[in-house]
Amino acid sequence: MIVLRIVGFLVLLTIGASIVTSFITGDRRWLRFAWQVTKFAAVLAGVAMAFFVLERLLVVI
Repeated sequence: MIVLRIVGFLVLLTIGASIVTSFITGDRRWLRFAWQVTKFAAVLAGVAMAFFVLERLLVVI
């Protein structure tokens, strides 16, 4: 569980740094990178939640 929190913090840090860098440089490439990281993190979060639900279902059964 602590690993998920650390990964989540690193994802937020990466997205924030990319957005700030985009504002400083004016390069839209950093916004695209932040969007890609956001999509990838959302997919990973969905997979992690699915595993937690599956684990709960297996314990109940």
